[in-house]
Amino acid sequence: MADTENDEGESGYDAVVTYRRQHPIPSLGAYRISEWESGERLVLEANPHFPGAPPNIPRVEITHHEDSAALRAAFEAGDIDMTMANSVTIEDTAEVFETSPEAVSVRPSAVNIFLSPDLTHPLLGQREVRRALMASLDREHIGVLAYPGGNARAAHTCVPGDVPGVEEIAYDPDAARAELTRLGVVGSAPIPLFYRDTGRGTPIVDAVVESLAALGVTLVPTPAERTSDMWSDGGHGGLLLHVIRARRDADPRRYFQVPVVDGTYVEGARNDAYTDATARLVERELHTLYPERSAQLRDALFAEYARSLPGLPILFAPERVLASPALRDWQRSPEVSFGRALELVWFAE
Repeated sequence: MADTENDEGESGYDAVVTYRRQHPIPSLGAYRISEWESGERLVLEANPHFPGAPPNIPRVEITHHEDSAALRAAFEAGDIDMTMANSVTIEDTAEVFETSPEAVSVRPSAVNIFLSPDLTHPLLGQREVRRALMASLDREHIGVLAYPGGNARAAHTCVPGDVPGVEEIAYDPDAARAELTRLGVVGSAPIPLFYRDTGRGTPIVDAVVESLAALGVTLVPTPAERTSDMWSDGGHGGLLLHVIRARRDADPRRYFQVPVVDGTYVEGARNDAYTDATARLVERELHTLYPERSAQLRDALFAEYARSLPGLPILFAPERVLASPALRDWQRSPEVSFGRALELVWFAE
C-alpha cells in the first residue's frame, strides 16, 4: 500500500492518512462501526469485545445535514439529540436560545484561531516584525466582530488558560506603526493573507486587513481550499489564517512550525522561532519521567511561543452546541476533542 498511489496521487504516509479519513477502520474502543455511508451517515454500536464497561447509550447515529438551517430544523423537530460543536451558526443558535435556552450551550473552547507566518519570508521571518503585527491587532474587538454575544477570548499563546511567564503584547497601533515603519514593512510589497472561505463571511480576515491597512501595510485576502496542508507544508509566502484545537499534551513542536515528513518531525529543523535553545527544551520535556516536571517544561515552551511568535495567536473561539436537556455528562474540558468519552454520555429519565 505504501508504494501505490491513491486517486489523489498520494503514497506512503499521506496515502494512509487519506485512507483513514475516507474509510471506517476497526475499533478497539467502546463502540464499533456497524453502518457507514460516506458523507451521509455513520452508525456506532456497542463493541462486544471491548474489555471495559459497555457504553451507556448502546447505539449512536451520526448524520450529515446540508447546512446550519437544516441541522437546526432537525434538532427542533427532535430528529437529532445533539449537534457537533460549531456546526450551527451564531444566528441559528440565537434563534434556538429564544425558545429553548436550556438546549443551548455556548462556552469557551480550545479552538485556536491564529495567523501562521511564512518564516522564510524576508519580513515575516523577523521576530520584531511579528511582534509589531501582534501589537497592531485589537484581538478583543476582533472577538466581538467574529462572535457577537461574547465568549471568544483573546489569545496570547498557543494554548488556553493561564501560563506562567507569558508576555502579553498589548494593542498599541501607534507603537506598531512606528516599529513597522522602522523595519521596512510599511510601504513594502503586498503580503498575501490566505484563509479558508466557508461562505459564512470573513470578519476576522476583514478586521486584520483593515487594521494593517490603517498602518500602511497591505494584505491581500486570498481564499484557499485546504489551509491545513498549507500550515503543515509551510512556504506559502505570506500569512495564513488557520484554526487548530490546542492541547497542552500535544507534541510542542506542533506549535513551532517544525516540518513533518511521513508523520515524523524533522530532526535538526530550525527557524527563527524554533532555535537550538528551544529544541533542547523540547528534548528535555519529551524525555522527562515526572508529570509535574513535564508540565513545568511545557509552560516554559508555551511562554517561549508568546515571545518568539511562530504563530500570531488571535482568539480562542467559543464552542456552540445544541443538546437535548435530557443528555448528561457530554461536556468535557475545552482541551478534549468534541465527542471523546462518548461512552459516558447518558439520557436522564
